[in-house]
Amino acid sequence: TMVGDDSATAEMMRIWRHDMEPRACALVYNSGRSLSLYQNLCAQIALETPAALIASVGTEIYWFQPPHGEPCVDEEWSSLLSGHGWSEQAVRNSGDSAIDRWEGKVHWRPDSEHNKFKRVLGVRSELAHTVQAYIEDQLRQANAQALFACSGHGEWRYLDILSPKAGKLAATIHVRDRLSREFNALTTVCCGDSGNDIAMMQGDERCVIVGNAQVELLNWRDKRAQSSDDNA
Repeated sequence: TMVGDDSATAEMMRIWRHDMEPRACALVYNSGRSLSLYQNLCAQIALETPAALIASVGTEIYWFQPPHGEPCVDEEWSSLLSGHGWSEQAVRNSGDSAIDRWEGKVHWRPDSEHNKFKRVLGVRSELAHTVQAYIEDQLRQANAQALFACSGHGEWRYLDILSPKAGKLAATIHVRDRLSREFNALTTVCCGDSGNDIAMMQGDERCVIVGNAQVELLNWRDKRAQSSDDNA
């Protein structure tokens, strides 16, 4: 959401430094990227150091300690994600079964995109919802639970399979509660551009869908607007 247009990113960073940071606002990046992928991005683009990074679709949280901004993992968050029906082995088995069933159209993403509370499949776009439903059924049969997020564009989608207690919204609330008692849903602005931001936008926070948002997020927005009109 923050990258893709270097001049716009630079302007956003300037606004943050001069207008927002002096007002004691807190900058938090909420990303599908892992910590290492985020650090690779920072080596290419000048981003302000955040108070916290919510990484890997809300399965990891890192706090950035002054003065050098070194990341420190939030162990409390990691402990909160354990249990609750999450079984990494059951997720692996279900994913392997989907790969066998739709050979050449489903695959595991690289190891750098996985962690103990998140597995990621690459799925042909026309099969994304079908594969998710299949894995949900497989997990029910294994008495396991998971949260799903689908994102991406073009011919392929990322299908994130997460601990049921993870996700961008839950992680946002966790970070906000630990930053300051003065922060609440109405003083939080969440900005997103993809399907893995849908969960983050289902809370009470103020939300912004950016201009280059992907189709899953736009479809969700349109359905939400239609539902509001129908209930009016």
